[in-house]
Order: sequence, then C-alpha cells, then structure tokens
Amino acid sequence: MEAFKDWATVSRNCGVEAGDEFVIREFGCRLIQAAGVLLKLPQKPICIAKCLWHRVLRVHSLSSISLLQMCCACLSIACKAEEFVRRLRDIILTVHHVFLLFRLSDEHLSDAHRDGGLPSMDYYGNHGYLWKTGVLDHEAKLLSALGFSTFLELPHTFLLLFIEHMKTRVISKIKSQNQPSQNQIRSEQEKWHQILQSSWNSANDALHTPLCTIVSPETIA
Repeated sequence: MEAFKDWATVSRNCGVEAGDEFVIREFGCRLIQAAGVLLKLPQKPICIAKCLWHRVLRVHSLSSISLLQMCCACLSIACKAEEFVRRLRDIILTVHHVFLLFRLSDEHLSDAHRDGGLPSMDYYGNHGYLWKTGVLDHEAKLLSALGFSTFLELPHTFLLLFIEHMKTRVISKIKSQNQPSQNQIRSEQEKWHQILQSSWNSANDALHTPLCTIVSPETIA
C-alpha cells in the first residue's frame, strides 16, 4: 500500500485518492475470484480476468467505468480467451449476486461505486437489458485498452517451471551421493511441494495489486 501511493495512475490524475483506488482494485479482484469460483472456472481464466482488470485501469479511470460491469467484462473476455464457455447472463447474475453478499461486509466501499446495489435483478427486464448493454460497452472499452490483444502470460507458468527445475537438480544431486534412502528423497520432495504452495499463494496475492502491469510475469515468479 505504501509503495502504491507513489504510483502515477489515471484514476489518481482524475482525483481518486490512493487509498480508495487500492481498496477498489482489491475489491474488484476479490469479486472476480468469488464469481469465478461460483461459475466453476479453473484458476487460469480467473487470474487472467484479474490481470485484465488491472490493465484496463491503466487507460481508464475508476470514475469513468462501472466497477461491476467491468468485472463482468473481464470475466467474459477471459472465458473467451481461454475457451471456457460461460453465458453472459450467468456472468452478470453471478457477479451481481456476489456483490450483494460482499456489501454486507465491505462498508468501506465508496457509495459512488456501488452501482445502486439492487437486491435482485430481472435479467429479462429493463434493468437486465441496461446491464447487458453496459457490460458489452465495457467489453469494447477493455478490448480497446488492450489493443485487441488478449494474450497474457501468468507468473504461475514460470513458477512451475522454476520450481520443477530446481527440485530436479537438488534431488539429482542427493541421489548422486551415497545412495540416499527413500525417506530422504520423500522428505526433499515434500519440502519443495511446500515451497511451491507458498510461492503459488504469493503469486495469487500479487494479482490483487497492479504489480502485474509493471513487472514481467517471470520477475514476479
């Protein structure tokens, strides 16, 4: 958070406070994560949607977009890019449902970004039609901000390669010394599994910050 205060962002130039921007960015990532889980998506398209969320905020200010509709657009584009078919209706209703659940605990979220927070949505009514057209409009904004290129490398890919390479070298070195027991090898494998799990969690946490937009994925890994 302290480092984020010094970053120059479009939202900051439009008058959004650093603390508010950080909270809203993190809230958007939590919203995408929870909605992705309910939509039964694998972790990869969910992570890509988080990266898209941060990338679009390099071009558009938080004050010029709808938080919920942009989160829907990020999930929709990520599903299309990774070829996981999810209907736009399901994405919109799921994000709206998760947001209503989060409202109960996120009192610090700015009223300007609550989008009305209606208790229910009639998708086939006027409100649902406005949401659908709004999400499609935000998809166009997102694709324009990306230059119509949706290819993204995640740090998780490099992390798996790095850990596997280091683990193989260490275990090969152990095996070359005095015929180690199976317990020693198993213990070493468990240690590297713990390292991988801890690193994987850190990579997931990094996607809740704008770090993925300024640092290469291999550096994060």
